[in-house]
Amino acid sequence: MERINNTKVQLTLNLIVFLFILLFAYTGLYKLIDLDQTRGTLRAVPILKKMGISEIVAWLVPVIEVLVAVVLSIPARRKQGLYGAMVLMVIFTLYVFYILKLSGEVPCTCGGVISKMNWTTHLYFNIFFTILSIAGVALDHKLNKFIPQNI
Repeated sequence: MERINNTKVQLTLNLIVFLFILLFAYTGLYKLIDLDQTRGTLRAVPILKKMGISEIVAWLVPVIEVLVAVVLSIPARRKQGLYGAMVLMVIFTLYVFYILKLSGEVPCTCGGVISKMNWTTHLYFNIFFTILSIAGVALDHKLNKFIPQNI
C-alpha cells in the first residue's frame, strides 16, 4: 500500500514540477524575447517607477523565471526549484493584488497568452499556482521522508 501511495505522490509531484517548468520557461523566455515590451509595461507600474527599478526588474524577473525552470528540471535540485516557484508565485500574487486594489489599470507583463487575462482572472490563476507550489513543496517533503536523498 505504501508503494502505491509513493507512486501517486511521485506522479503528482512530477506533474506539478512539469507545469511550473512550462509556466516559468514560457513566461520568462517570452519576456526576454520581447524585452522592449516588458520594459515599457514595467515603466507604467507606479511603485516600480517611483523606486526607479523598472529596468532592473525587466531583466531580473524573466531571468529568475528561466533559472527556476532550469533548477526544477534537475532532479537533485527539485526542492530548491519548488521553493523558488513558491516564492515567485507569492510575489506575483501580491503584485496582482496590488494592481487590482491600489494601482488601477496597468498592462500585464506576464507574456504570451497569460497577459491576455484580466486582472481578476489573473489573481485566481496566481492563487491556483501558489497553492500548487505549496502542494509541491509538501509532496516533495512527504516523498523524501520515505526515499533518502544524497545531497
